[in-house]
Amino acid sequence: MPRDRKNPLTRRPRKTEATFQVQLTAEQKLAKAIALDNQVVIFTGKPGTSKTFLNCNIALDLLITNRVGKILVTRPTVIVGSGEGMGFLPGDAFNFKEGKMAPYLSPILQAMIELRSEQEIMKMIETGQIEIAPIDFVRGRNFKDCVVLVDEAQNLND
Repeated sequence: MPRDRKNPLTRRPRKTEATFQVQLTAEQKLAKAIALDNQVVIFTGKPGTSKTFLNCNIALDLLITNRVGKILVTRPTVIVGSGEGMGFLPGDAFNFKEGKMAPYLSPILQAMIELRSEQEIMKMIETGQIEIAPIDFVRGRNFKDCVVLVDEAQNLND
């Protein structure tokens, strides 16, 4: 049977970690090791403690080393303080750079580009290896062979 990157039965995981343009600190390396040994991981901390950056590193590592076939990125689409959602999503709402979700996703996109390269990340998005969806569109879905990156989960409600 020929190898298919999208098929978890024929995809061969690499034994080494992926390489990144920015190195993790000792504490981040420890957190990453713990995350890679668990199915569900929740990082908490004060703003500016690189939680999103670390999550992106872990998710990209899993994808690049063929341990998963896809990264699903989701964030709550509420304006902090107002509790209002962003409403109906017309047209190309899910475009990382120009869609209605772009302001919500820019921290994740920036972290991924800092870790690898814009060209590589945009190719992963175009090929569907990185998928984005508002949290409301993720509810009820089944997740196979993917890592789900939920950022800003403290803003989730009902």
